[in-house]
Amino acid sequence: MTGITDEGIEIDREFIAPPSAVFAAWTTPESFAQWFGGRDVVVPIDSLHFHAELGRVADVPQRRRGDRRGLIPSAVFTADRERSRDGAAVR
Repeated sequence: MTGITDEGIEIDREFIAPPSAVFAAWTTPESFAQWFGGRDVVVPIDSLHFHAELGRVADVPQRRRGDRRGLIPSAVFTADRERSRDGAAVR
């Protein structure tokens, strides 16, 4: 589902890639650093404190932190993102 929930905004996406590739993009520092920052933001791999373990906190050198909420290896990855400066939360 994509839409507004009681806890905030939920966004679901489908990718033309195997689930294992999408999972790796979110859970391996090398892959994450490549795409997460975007064209204008550098995410240094050595600054990521990042482990795909349920309940762990991810520390990404941007303005927000994230908590791991759901994890099924190579299939499901759910995380909460800390509220941004304007008060919006991302999960």
